[in-house]
Amino acid sequence: MMHPETFEQIEIPLSDLGPASRFLVEGGRIRVLSHEGERVSASMPEEVELEIKEAAPHVKGESKDAQFKSATTETGASVKVPPFVVAGDRVVVATGTGEFIRRAAKA
Repeated sequence: MMHPETFEQIEIPLSDLGPASRFLVEGGRIRVLSHEGERVSASMPEEVELEIKEAAPHVKGESKDAQFKSATTETGASVKVPPFVVAGDRVVVATGTGEFIRRAAKA
């Protein structure tokens, strides 16, 4: 990892980020807590914005209840998304649970 202001290189094992590390993207930010120059902990933000690379097709009429389908993010992580999400969409995902939160606003 690189500190965004000092450009100092910091080595942080992905295992320190736990399962949320599957949502880490190139250039993504993490929170590092240190005390007297020693790293105490590292954590992912609560939400990240990711691009959907692949999304399963939605089959209409499967159920009257809310349905989710499998999708793969740019990091390779699998998430469940609503039927309207397609490849190329950007979505916001909760890093703690891996749950879809919302479609990201278009820039």
